[in-house]
Amino acid sequence: MASTGLHHVVVELRQAINDCSDRGLTTAADWASELLNSIPYSSRRTVPLRSLSNDDAGPSFPLQSASTSTPIRPSVSNPNISAESAMELTDDDAVPMNLEIEEDDPDSIRRAQGLLARREILRAADVLRGCKGRLGRFLRLYTRYLMSDKFADDRWNADQYNKAKWTPAPVNDQLNDLINEIGSPSEPFLLFLKGILLFRAKKRAEALEALILSLRAYPCNWSCWLQLGLCIDSVEEFTRLQALLPSHFMTRIFTIKMSVELFTATLENTLEAVDTLLETFPASSFLKAQKALVFFNIRECEEAERIFDEIQAADPNRVDDMDVYSNVLYVLEKPTKLGDVARRMIKVNKDRPEVCCLIGNYHSMRGDHEKAVLYFRRALTLDKSYIAAWTLVGHEYVEMKNPQAAIEAYRRAVDVNRKDYRAWYGLGQTYELLDMYSYSLHYYQRAAALRPYDSRMWQALATCYTTLKRPVDALQCLKRALLGDDADQIQLYTRIASLLDSSGDRNLAATYHRKIVTACTATNRPIGDYAKSLVALAQIVLDSNSLEGLREAVEWMEQVRESSCEEAGAAGDMVRKLNVLASSYVMQARVEGGPQAPTGQDTPLSGR
Repeated sequence: MASTGLHHVVVELRQAINDCSDRGLTTAADWASELLNSIPYSSRRTVPLRSLSNDDAGPSFPLQSASTSTPIRPSVSNPNISAESAMELTDDDAVPMNLEIEEDDPDSIRRAQGLLARREILRAADVLRGCKGRLGRFLRLYTRYLMSDKFADDRWNADQYNKAKWTPAPVNDQLNDLINEIGSPSEPFLLFLKGILLFRAKKRAEALEALILSLRAYPCNWSCWLQLGLCIDSVEEFTRLQALLPSHFMTRIFTIKMSVELFTATLENTLEAVDTLLETFPASSFLKAQKALVFFNIRECEEAERIFDEIQAADPNRVDDMDVYSNVLYVLEKPTKLGDVARRMIKVNKDRPEVCCLIGNYHSMRGDHEKAVLYFRRALTLDKSYIAAWTLVGHEYVEMKNPQAAIEAYRRAVDVNRKDYRAWYGLGQTYELLDMYSYSLHYYQRAAALRPYDSRMWQALATCYTTLKRPVDALQCLKRALLGDDADQIQLYTRIASLLDSSGDRNLAATYHRKIVTACTATNRPIGDYAKSLVALAQIVLDSNSLEGLREAVEWMEQVRESSCEEAGAAGDMVRKLNVLASSYVMQARVEGGPQAPTGQDTPLSGR
């Protein structure tokens, strides 16, 4: 990145740390601080410690205010919106990046900020009553939202054992009042807060609009990017919205994160984008973790483990992404290392949901599924939005042979995040265990839509279609699975050939049996891995009653007979039958005075 561009990045991040800290957005402030400190100090020290002025902002990301009710700015949920026509900016729309305290008593603001930092939300709300300045108004409305959310959680927890009052999730009945009080703001942080409220009120399209307007005015609010990610439902929607996002380095970071979350990240595109950003932020643990997530999603767990080890070596007390690290170690079946990491993280912060997930995975690997469920549920108690835990709870109930509880857990996961293919796939597996294949089919289809290049999704669909006596659909799914990034071609060829054999399409089956033989011999696989295909091809030659391929079939069967594989006995019988067929051709040639072969399959072999 050019020195001028790096200068703007440093100044923006410093300003974001101040602005987000002033508003109690600790996650956004901490994330900006981590990203800032990942830039080498030699590059940062040349930038003076001062607030960012409008002149510093640069032309690449225009700053503006916006109203979510302005008719000339159509809703971003409309798929026909173009980047050029949406959210047009004028000089009158500009707002300064240095959002300093104004109008309200600064001492009262600082007092409220201190109370918020200590989580004394009710007292902070009392102090902020009547504040109308830019910062004071945000803090007043934000504390009211936090307060109403806490009351909703308390009511929900109290009603858990009252079936008449209990709901699947806490209900905040103050959301609409808060939305009305915010009105049509022009300040980016109020737009961000409005986006949160609209999303909680199930008004997703309006929430998307408010959040994008906020980000176009103030791109360095990471909490706003995270909320936008929660609003995006699909790959298609994300692709459509990208044109509406600001031209900014934060957009590139968000795009990488969403590619990972939507499982569209590839080694070529995503890793190249991460490496480009790492040139500017070489010590960023967040970006390195995204790189590890890409490798984990494409099931290259050894490389993901190596990157996580590197992150841990540089920042041993970092808790973020420890849940994913534990999943990597779980898949690699490394219980000792998983236990060591769990014991170390307990000392760091045992009350983080990621650490609870880490401990739960450790107990699951040891076979103690009841204790694993307790830790996964503790993670949900600490953070009810931590949806990964619901999926893991479902996995544990499957292991405990409790399908009804597993279904309930998976449903909770998809209710919170419909982009998580693991929960949809888990529902499909659970209904398959219950022999409810029509339900299973539906959920596997949802998983395949989210993971179109994961061969496991298509193989699961093929299994359901086969059980439901729909071989044509099963065959299409298996062929689609061959396009997967992780496809085991030999296994898929075997399933396709078996399905074609069962349906009586011997000629097409022979094509796939030959592909199996070619693939196995090319990789020097033992003959036992493809002996069934050799026997099937020899049987096709025998049934065809033809001279073509006879010599090759005899050679195959001799090889199988001499091996110690399961098909050796069948190969011996096949050799005898093929020799009889060969002898019949010799006798026919002598009788007819030439090497003519039989003209059809009805030519009898006996009596010659």
